[in-house]
Amino acid sequence: MEVLINNTAYSKVVLHCYKYPSQEVNGLFLGVKAEGEWIQITDAVPLFHGTTLAPMLEMALLVVEEYCESKALQIVGYYHANEREDNEPSALAKKIAAKIHSNVSIFSLFTIDNHLANPKLKKTCLKSFLKSGDQWKPNSSELQVNSAVFNNLVNLIEENKYLSLNDFDNHFSDPSNDFLNVDLVAS
Repeated sequence: MEVLINNTAYSKVVLHCYKYPSQEVNGLFLGVKAEGEWIQITDAVPLFHGTTLAPMLEMALLVVEEYCESKALQIVGYYHANEREDNEPSALAKKIAAKIHSNVSIFSLFTIDNHLANPKLKKTCLKSFLKSGDQWKPNSSELQVNSAVFNNLVNLIEENKYLSLNDFDNHFSDPSNDFLNVDLVAS
């Protein structure tokens, strides 16, 4: 399955990692199934940093699903970055992704390669996995990212924009924190 991700979605994921460099982070990808066998990711919703608790995850999914309905989008992926150098999906990430996958037919699990999260390297840090039976197998197709995103990300990081990013954890602590980060990254 081919996956195309826009600059806004990719930038939010990397900024989420930069804000919490010593903690695991996770979130959702929103988008649409495009013609043929590919997904177009148009946005990312940062969910948690640190521990992911089931009740908070359920609440976040309800809010995101409602948002998706209002924007004619669907949840098309779940991303996860480990707090260490392990770039394989954790058991928890697989379990969460499997639960979401059971409700969404077009879906990928993504991990972030912490070594490639530096946009100066000009390489995507996302690795895609597809569900095959009970297993998550690496997607053989390469993730398609617009090369301009890397220069934009360097600027956003130098401007410390990642400090303004909010995830659902932040929103739960203070509802005025916009975890959709609508104005954080210009497309």
